[in-house]
Amino acid sequence: MIRVLVTGGAGYIGSVLVRKLLKQGYRVRVYDQLIFGDFSLREIKNQIELVKGDIRKISLQSLSGVDAIIHLAGFSTEPTSQ
Repeated sequence: MIRVLVTGGAGYIGSVLVRKLLKQGYRVRVYDQLIFGDFSLREIKNQIELVKGDIRKISLQSLSGVDAIIHLAGFSTEPTSQ
């Protein structure tokens, strides 16, 4: 089975994408700082691997066994877009 790492997977787009990947049968590992919490993933937490961390300091262990990476990490709030 293919394992996909989604950076920023707890965000607006990431949390929707994670659900779509699960429905397609992918194994999903989410890597997110969880600055705004894990509320968007609570109902599917038992179906994913959730790793809390800063993408700028990602470890090789977090990448282990990953077949594909979808990079969505970043700040998308109005103040940070200024």
